[in-house]
Amino acid sequence: MAKFVRFFFGALVGGGLGAIIGLLLAPRAGRETRDIIRDEVRNRYEASKEKAVHVVQDKTNEVKQKAAQLSSELEEAGRKAMDNNVVHAVQDKAAEFEQAGRRVMEGDQG
Repeated sequence: MAKFVRFFFGALVGGGLGAIIGLLLAPRAGRETRDIIRDEVRNRYEASKEKAVHVVQDKTNEVKQKAAQLSSELEEAGRKAMDNNVVHAVQDKAAEFEQAGRRVMEGDQG
């Protein structure tokens, strides 16, 4: 993506400079040339602004999707951790009950 942005920026600057130089060297009246340059700058500015808005929107959507994915993964990991804690707690209590039962059985037999 960075290569595309650099290429786009270079093409934009190069095209702009080429257009300006071409207009300056064209056999027109000064007022007409200035009007053409002004119009061209406005057009390029608007096109660049629209492209920037699209790029920002695309990146925003990418970030939203990645955040949603990471949120889901984090939620799943939290559930698994909670499930593991519950399983370990149940296993610990079962072991305690088993030991208590053995003590009771040993006490009854003794």
